[in-house]
Amino acid sequence: MKLSTKFTLFNGLSRVVILLLLVVVLPPVMSRLALVSTDNRLAQKKEKVLRLIRRNGISTFIEGDQSSYGSYNLLKEEFISLEEIPPGPRIDVIEDSKRAVEDEIVEYRVLSYSFAQGPKYYLLEIGRSTGSIDETERNFRTYAFYILLAAVALTTLADLAFFRYLLEPFYVIIRQRLKNAHHPAAFNFTPSRRRPTTFATSMRACGK
Repeated sequence: MKLSTKFTLFNGLSRVVILLLLVVVLPPVMSRLALVSTDNRLAQKKEKVLRLIRRNGISTFIEGDQSSYGSYNLLKEEFISLEEIPPGPRIDVIEDSKRAVEDEIVEYRVLSYSFAQGPKYYLLEIGRSTGSIDETERNFRTYAFYILLAAVALTTLADLAFFRYLLEPFYVIIRQRLKNAHHPAAFNFTPSRRRPTTFATSMRACGK
């Protein structure tokens, strides 16, 4: 088997092993990334709601003698609720929670935050359905997988091109000197036109 063929096989197998390892590691990493992205999004929405309340007052959401406010989007993927609560320990958590929405139990990733507005205390909750989080995770996985495939293909081609460059002096010797030299007397002893340092440079690059 030719040296170039062996190198190609080794290069391909090593890339396959790396790709398989990444496929194993990728799901939990993407899951964590989707969760962090969701939590950051919830925190940004919380800050936006609090800015509205500080600027316009609690009446932006709760008017008159009402004590609560709730809103779900059309597909029940996200919701926001605000209700008056008795004074107590501060609440500032993000956790998974199930909510009943129109006779349907939906799982959400919920940010809960309590704050004081004047003499009253309120609990703000902002949620995003875990189904939409799973969709985000799948998108992350798909994009990451395509990027990995492209990276493997490009690095493999680059390695093959570099390996061929390193072996070029050997190919020159085979083509010009040894191909038709079936007997020592037939060997062409004419000096090669290639630079004398080419072979030595290639050998040093190979670690010799």
